[in-house]
Amino acid sequence: MLIRVEKVKEDEFELIFPMVKNALFPYVDAVYGWNDEFQQARLRNDYEPAWYHWLYDGDDRVGMVCFKYLGSFLEPSSDSALERSLHLHLVIILPEYQGRGLGAEVMNHLGQLARQNTCNKITLSCFIENQRAVKFYQTLGYQIILEEEHFFSFELDVNASA
Repeated sequence: MLIRVEKVKEDEFELIFPMVKNALFPYVDAVYGWNDEFQQARLRNDYEPAWYHWLYDGDDRVGMVCFKYLGSFLEPSSDSALERSLHLHLVIILPEYQGRGLGAEVMNHLGQLARQNTCNKITLSCFIENQRAVKFYQTLGYQIILEEEHFFSFELDVNASA
């Protein structure tokens, strides 16, 4: 299996919301309460369209990912470059494709993208209650760097995992 990543087209954007709702509803609802209008606006306004990508296994659309690159400039008050990173906002594998190793393949692909774009690390956050995802990230070598009331923040050194 070889995961293919393609940008979500503007006319496909409405397909993102049901996928996100299906994956995150229990966690968001437990912490904040779920509101369709608010969540749709958040997906449109908090994340740039270019950050959204479909995931394909062959011709099958198996999920989506939303990520961005950070730290691409020199800090004016310092001689050192900001550490570049790939920040993962969302990764969703459709339920019928889970348990096949696709999630690990997607994360490996993101590691390759990070290295190709001179990033030193991948960062992400995850609901603490989403123990399946927490264990998944830990199995892949992600370290918890911050624990908040409802979230863990994770980090992976992509050069150490190459």
